[in-house]
Amino acid sequence: MSRPRRAALAGALLLAGLTVLVLGLQHWIASDAMRERVEREASAALGVPVQIDRVGLTLLPLPGVGLDGVQLRTHQPLKAARIELRPAWACLLMGRPALATLVVRRAELPQKGIDALLASLQSLRRADSAPDTGSAWALLPRLTVLDELRWIDSQGQAVLIQAEARLDADTLAGELTLEVLQGRLQGARVALRRDGERFWNLAVDMAGGTVRGRLELQPVARPGAEFVVLGQLRTREVEVSRLRARAAQPLSGRLEATTTLSARARQPSELPDVLQTQSKFAVRGAVLHGVDLAKAVKTAGVSRGGKTTLDALSGQVNTRGSAIELQNFAASSGVLGATGQLRRARGDGPGQCVPGRSSGRARDGGAGRCRGRATGRGRYAGRARGAADHGRTYRRGLGHRAHARPGHGRRGFGGRQARGVPRQACVTLTRLCRH
Repeated sequence: MSRPRRAALAGALLLAGLTVLVLGLQHWIASDAMRERVEREASAALGVPVQIDRVGLTLLPLPGVGLDGVQLRTHQPLKAARIELRPAWACLLMGRPALATLVVRRAELPQKGIDALLASLQSLRRADSAPDTGSAWALLPRLTVLDELRWIDSQGQAVLIQAEARLDADTLAGELTLEVLQGRLQGARVALRRDGERFWNLAVDMAGGTVRGRLELQPVARPGAEFVVLGQLRTREVEVSRLRARAAQPLSGRLEATTTLSARARQPSELPDVLQTQSKFAVRGAVLHGVDLAKAVKTAGVSRGGKTTLDALSGQVNTRGSAIELQNFAASSGVLGATGQLRRARGDGPGQCVPGRSSGRARDGGAGRCRGRATGRGRYAGRARGAADHGRTYRRGLGHRAHARPGHGRRGFGGRQARGVPRQACVTLTRLCRH
């Protein structure tokens, strides 16, 4: 037999052997016994029941394992149509298991289910007495792809995203890209790229504007110690009305803001609870929709609808975890103005307003005052007491009240007594802080 024929025969035998090996491996991996074993081990590792419809072998673009119909059975299940895991074969052959690629396709992740999973993982971590050696970081995939992932917030609003993240050799993020395909902030794009050993550049395009900034990671001095994240962000020309999912927006205008952020944590999972931010903002060309304050003044609150152009709208927002505090809130439109503060913590309603003040001046040259406190919980809850120059009581919204007492007004031009500013006009500006 000639040499070319022997080489062809050897190649054919090798191909046949590989085919038999792949078919046998596929049959073994796709067996019910393997599927049940994967379900048991995943359930033990995550602390919640895991259900998988099928386990199979993937060959392209690289050999790996595919899981179809994955479901984590929390109170609101976390689902994925398909998960693909591809090992780093070079590391695997040297006896060091490592994951090269993780692909998650068409996942559906309700926030309540995520919270339940995180609580389960924290319980497992507390029950594990072994010290954290950091070896789990080596198992993180070098490339993670999220293909049409649907996240559902606690209010039932869904956001569809496409994302990709690459890790560097030190297991820190080298590059991250994200795009919102559907839902709130549709069309927004996020890009995070590493710049040196400790710095990352952040670029966000959303709602017709941009957010640009630089993040810094101060590494731990010793294993188990806290790491520190610092950042400076600048927001420009972001349209406020496109930041929320509701069709009818109470406010429009272009947002300008500067933000500083910081966090100290031992685990990345702790960041959402310890992250602190301070943002000073102003809205240019702000328009309040749903009420014309000038017309409301002239008609003593009878007028409905319309819009009001605000001369100024600014304030400062501080956050710590899920707690939000609005300080130095100030809004003005012509001769009307309002100031106030707001605090909101986990489990609260739309917000709890703390003492604020609103004031106004009548169009005919007279002046009226409506000073007061707006306190309570809920969108329209509160109590307001004020003084005006005629003996009427104005009521707007659930719980808002203004008591007018004679003799507390001022006289306008020509000695003519001015009509009091309707409580609707004063309170409406104060309600801006709730949005």
